[in-house]
Amino acid sequence: MQVLFEFLPLILFLGAYLYKGIYFAIGTLMVAMPIGFVVKYLRTHKVDKMYMWSTIFLLVFGSAALYFRNADFIYLARGNFYDCALIKQYDLDKTLGCLLAKELQYPQSSLSGT
Repeated sequence: MQVLFEFLPLILFLGAYLYKGIYFAIGTLMVAMPIGFVVKYLRTHKVDKMYMWSTIFLLVFGSAALYFRNADFIYLARGNFYDCALIKQYDLDKTLGCLLAKELQYPQSSLSGT
């Protein structure tokens, strides 16, 4: 039952996408995710940080996608979310060095703090 509840926003998104298109599906997901987050909090009395940040990124980039009528913003939400998950999971200096290595040509020793 818990797994079905976790995938309900995705199921609603796919149904809305098949029914009316991507922008309707983004709006449906923007309504379903916060409702799912609140219901999950009320059931467990714990904040699921992964679900919370997914919802925040979806609301920010989903709003941009609807405002500008450009669905590419949803891809930005996914990419930024995974970047933040990397920073959380691994050592901050090493992850930032990896993420910024292409943009800024820092020597590796300056990122390690030694």
